[in-house]
Amino acid sequence: MLGKEDKQISFFDTGFACFHLIDKNSFYAKMRNFADKIITDDDFADIYCLDNGRPSVPPVRLTKVLILQNYENLSDREALENIRFNIKWKYALNVPIDYEGFDRSLLVYFRARLLVNNKDKMVFKKNTGTCQKSPDQDMAEPLIDEAKEEFGVTTRSLTGDGAYGSGKMRKEMSDEGIELISKTPALKDIRKLNKEEFDVDIKEERVVYPEGKVARMCHKSKDVEGEITKTFVFSKEVCNACPRKDGCTSARNTGRTNSVGPYEEYLQKAREIQKTEEFKEIYNERRPPVERKIAELIFHGLRKTRYIGRRKSRLQALFTGAAVNLKRIFKEQQEKK
Repeated sequence: MLGKEDKQISFFDTGFACFHLIDKNSFYAKMRNFADKIITDDDFADIYCLDNGRPSVPPVRLTKVLILQNYENLSDREALENIRFNIKWKYALNVPIDYEGFDRSLLVYFRARLLVNNKDKMVFKKNTGTCQKSPDQDMAEPLIDEAKEEFGVTTRSLTGDGAYGSGKMRKEMSDEGIELISKTPALKDIRKLNKEEFDVDIKEERVVYPEGKVARMCHKSKDVEGEITKTFVFSKEVCNACPRKDGCTSARNTGRTNSVGPYEEYLQKAREIQKTEEFKEIYNERRPPVERKIAELIFHGLRKTRYIGRRKSRLQALFTGAAVNLKRIFKEQQEKK
């Protein structure tokens, strides 16, 4: 049966006996004062029996334990030790000093209950206040779709570093009507004249050397995805007669070659945009906070999952995200005062 928090206080209540020991601006004090306004026991009513059986440990208390556990990156056993012995945890959970906790298997059952009843995202939804960033470019589109489906968020722009700026990624975002704010991937440092210094005309299938020479040969091939890649080859005679050959190519049997992928048009446009002051201002404003947020999630244990299976690992990520979001909410509430 659904158990609920008992609001009756006693002389053993941590708010009565220990409030002077807790920093009022700490995460633990804010958890006690504000968390109940974000999520309540009634939010879990549909996954518990309401009129039969022994009252359960209040689901809000278990939820707080999972948030604190991920906030401090602890195992289940360590979390239960903190519930039993740590005054900060008792204060945050709003339990008496003599509260002994519960068996750690209950955390396992509670996580399973959330997953079975598709309640795993509820806590994150309740306090979400920050944007998501995909771990790599292959996950960007699925996460954008999920943000729209689960949270009703329409993505207008996506900010990322050079790892997100591939031509393929730019085409996909362009097709979705999403502005991608990212630098193009850095070219390999071959200590030679790089491709950006050549004039690549995609429509005319022509590549012009900075000295004005034109590549006469063009070979086409398909990559593993069936997309066409064009390789432009300058003649050996043209390169041998060029005064900049040593700084351009080390080929002996042919001249300089330039490969142009199927998404070169998008990369060319992006290279021009990233030279503008507007791009630099927006990129430098958005990227640092995003990178710091990723670092913060890693600090709270999200670099490595402690569970086996995607859904369990995802649950850990959601509760870690909830803890980080609560930190931000608490900070904003403090700044408003």
